[in-house]
Amino acid sequence: MSDTNQQDTSTEPTEIVEYYDNGQISAIYPLKDGEFNGEARLYDTEGRLVQRIPYQDGVQHGEMVIYLNEKVIQTADYKQGQLDGFTNIYDEAGVLSQQMPFRQGELDGELCVYNDGQLQTIMTYHQGQQDGPAISYYTNGEISHENYYQLGKLDGEDRLYNQKGQLIKKQHYEQNQLDGKSVSYYPSPDNNRIQELDYFNKNQYVVAIKYDEEGKIQQIDYYKDGKYWFTLMRPLKTLKKYVSH
Repeated sequence: MSDTNQQDTSTEPTEIVEYYDNGQISAIYPLKDGEFNGEARLYDTEGRLVQRIPYQDGVQHGEMVIYLNEKVIQTADYKQGQLDGFTNIYDEAGVLSQQMPFRQGELDGELCVYNDGQLQTIMTYHQGQQDGPAISYYTNGEISHENYYQLGKLDGEDRLYNQKGQLIKKQHYEQNQLDGKSVSYYPSPDNNRIQELDYFNKNQYVVAIKYDEEGKIQQIDYYKDGKYWFTLMRPLKTLKKYVSH
């Protein structure tokens, strides 16, 4: 930008106009009582509108809109200078790709991600941190992954599914660390055939037990301080009392 021009049609200017070096207007800011009031408009070097910014008493207030090649690519709601409401992001075709909820400048509510207009992921936020359930979906609408966050950290049961909606793995997190039992399943409608049963302690392996499709133990791997220690192979008759599903 090379110049700023205040149009003096009265004792006080009603707008500020800024220009590019080529003479095109780059921005127009409306004024009232010496402050930005109304809708500011920003342009590219070819004169195309690239952004609309609403102001009230000198701060952003209302829906801000961003354009690319004269198409809307983002909108955002402001209240008294802070993001408050929904911020929406659109793809090149104008289809919603992401919706983010804000409250007083912080993410708060369900953040939704879309792929070609279809819901792909839902994440829950509270006061700027991920807090609550998170769910991802396959393109056929089936859930692919669901877990839970507390104060920005994975905490609780984590589940993965195949495209038929069958549970293929579940595990447990404590404060962002795998802890306790992790179970992988052979694909089946009733999810009762365990493929592998692992135990964790603060994100470190303790033991990993592998099963065949008939439910018989094939192998047990032991770990010490999170590092592989030794393996027991079938037959494992003396260890059956130790193993619990």
